[in-house]
Amino acid sequence: MISACGGGSSSSSGLETGSSSSSSSSSSSSSSSSSSSSSSSSSSSSSSSSSSSSSSSSSSSSSSGSQGGGEQTITGCVDPYASNYDAQARYSDNSCSYQALSCSNVDHIVEPNTISVDNSKLNLPPGSVIGIRGGSRTILDIRNFQGTEQQPYLFSNCDAQVVLDTSDKPEAIKVRNSSYLRVTGTGAPQHYFGIKIETGTQGIRAYSKTDNIEIDHLEVSGVGIGIWIVTRPNCDGSLNRGAYHQQNLVVHHNYIHDVHGEGMYIGGSKWNGYFQNDGCPGEELYQADISGVRIFNNLVVNTGWDGIQVGGAEGSEIFGNQVKNYGLEQVSIHSAGMMINPGTSGKIFANYIENGFGAGIQAIGFDTSIYSNYIVDCQANAIHVGDRSPLPGQSFSILNNTIVNSMGKALHFNSQESVSNLFSNNFLVNNQDPTEIYKVTDNIEITNNISTTSLENFPPAGTSTLGLPGNVLTIENLTPVSGSALIDASIENTLVDVDLFFRPREPGVAMDIGAFESKSD
Repeated sequence: MISACGGGSSSSSGLETGSSSSSSSSSSSSSSSSSSSSSSSSSSSSSSSSSSSSSSSSSSSSSSGSQGGGEQTITGCVDPYASNYDAQARYSDNSCSYQALSCSNVDHIVEPNTISVDNSKLNLPPGSVIGIRGGSRTILDIRNFQGTEQQPYLFSNCDAQVVLDTSDKPEAIKVRNSSYLRVTGTGAPQHYFGIKIETGTQGIRAYSKTDNIEIDHLEVSGVGIGIWIVTRPNCDGSLNRGAYHQQNLVVHHNYIHDVHGEGMYIGGSKWNGYFQNDGCPGEELYQADISGVRIFNNLVVNTGWDGIQVGGAEGSEIFGNQVKNYGLEQVSIHSAGMMINPGTSGKIFANYIENGFGAGIQAIGFDTSIYSNYIVDCQANAIHVGDRSPLPGQSFSILNNTIVNSMGKALHFNSQESVSNLFSNNFLVNNQDPTEIYKVTDNIEITNNISTTSLENFPPAGTSTLGLPGNVLTIENLTPVSGSALIDASIENTLVDVDLFFRPREPGVAMDIGAFESKSD
């Protein structure tokens, strides 16, 4: 790991990447007015005026609860690199404040006319801070930086925002053959996204044996894929499954919008198959296993294909993200809000997903918990679960989600190879397919869900905002109000620990049905 910033632990590296309780949070700001629409409205503004030393885009309550023993703050600044780091916080509330990075105080400056930064030539020691001088520039090629867990390399904008316009190049930023490094846009406090990619074929691509990498505080638009991290197998076998294990791919606090392909493409899509390589035709080349994927507190709006795609990533965590207007190209196999590809397991929680051509969450991995998500206005099934050669004896747990206005089913469960699956404590509102919950076999228990065609008996608490400073979505807040049948009505489980707003949900304490918890207000 580059650092351990969750659960109150810290690292001398000063970088935010996340342990299993790593960092993230959406923020809630309930108003007292009632909203008539269950879908949300977007009020995104230009990020260039946002402050990196900002408070949350809307005030998130700093809740406390005994999670795993002892009092611990649920939300706060979880980045040890920030000036207001809270070692007790488990999830980010977007409140981190950063000092301006002067180009005069870095170990090496990348000037606007410098394209390649190759450490096989520079020989910068691990722990070096590399400043990317602010202003307009063309592509940036980072290669051969081998840091350590305690001394990662830090690439940051310095003096001002960096703006890349690379319309005639394959990638705006590429990182290859590198490990233990962070690419961050936190160097100019007047810009929440200190690195801005405006046009190009791809945004930032990390590949060719790049791992232990953190990417944060970037704005990416007008490209094919926003953030692309994948290492493909090669003919000599050194990057293939069994020989190479890719670890710790961490992406947070980025704003990706108006892209033609995926907002994020993390890991591969052929875990259960094999890659073809023109250099060794006919050979079966299987992608390396991946672990330690953490994707949190990102805002992804207007994607041609999937909003966030993750593949081959065991034990991944995807949380606190907002995805809106996905699958705009209407390519059926590339149109999910979140596409969880084969070989992926882990937790998907506290995400907001709105208005897309495909499923809100399509899970075709294994051993996955999906909880406290708010899915609105899908044009297909809200949650789709299927098989793609999963490991035997694995389960899906789909708990305490709120699903509103899906044109298809709330759940389409087509996994026949998993066992002991559970769909429980979900709040289902006005979903259009008469068969609201569909299952192929009896390997899933469906219990204690509340379904309604109207919110008349479940009035909203008002409206709230989610997103990142300067770029927010206004949503209908369905936190149960006094007297609601949702309150304290869940069957107890030990998986669900927070609600959509990262308010605590504690084992042994009755929790509300759906993605919103009322008692923590």
